[in-house]
Amino acid sequence: MEMKRYTHLVHPPRILTSKLVFFWVLFLYFLLAESFAWAHTDNKHGISPEKSGHHHKGQATPGADRFTLGQTVYKHMCVFCHGADGNGGGKATAYLYPWPRDFRKGIYKHRTTPPGSLPLDQDIFRTIQKGVPGTAMPGWKNALSEEETWSVVEYIKGFSDRFKNKTAQPAIDFGKPPPSTMEAVVSGEKLYQEMQCQGCHGTDLKGGGSQAADL
Repeated sequence: MEMKRYTHLVHPPRILTSKLVFFWVLFLYFLLAESFAWAHTDNKHGISPEKSGHHHKGQATPGADRFTLGQTVYKHMCVFCHGADGNGGGKATAYLYPWPRDFRKGIYKHRTTPPGSLPLDQDIFRTIQKGVPGTAMPGWKNALSEEETWSVVEYIKGFSDRFKNKTAQPAIDFGKPPPSTMEAVVSGEKLYQEMQCQGCHGTDLKGGGSQAADL
């Protein structure tokens, strides 16, 4: 699905604003209704509010059960924004900025691996649990158990062939952060320019660099 770049309105018309408010109220109503119904349904996985604290230390339910659980979580929690086929074109997409990620590309911004590498499973897991500030992506830590989260991680990976053909590289060791001093700030500014960080993050550090639109 080819999507045009969304243009953010500085002063949206009153009618458009009313429609947006109505849409979000309706969207949140159905999302909460779906989540409530799912949380109180005795499904075959045995996942209930009482068992949501039972974790598998990073290991999701194996095999077909893991896929089915991940599919169920995705259908109830993710499809509205990310779309049924993971292309980021869900029903809510036209009202979101920035638009949801296209999982089919297998490219993830929030990861601990080197540039060009796939993310680690833990990277996707952390994004789902904590969300992405500044976007419409909420954190699901209080809504999903670890088992449910690991299962939807596996399901999301299935949208892209990159996970079938490649292996994620080890996480980058960033070491311990240095003390905050004026000398460190000056050194950091110099390094920021030398490494051309402004290409993505912009000269004003607001993320409006020349390459930001391609991320």
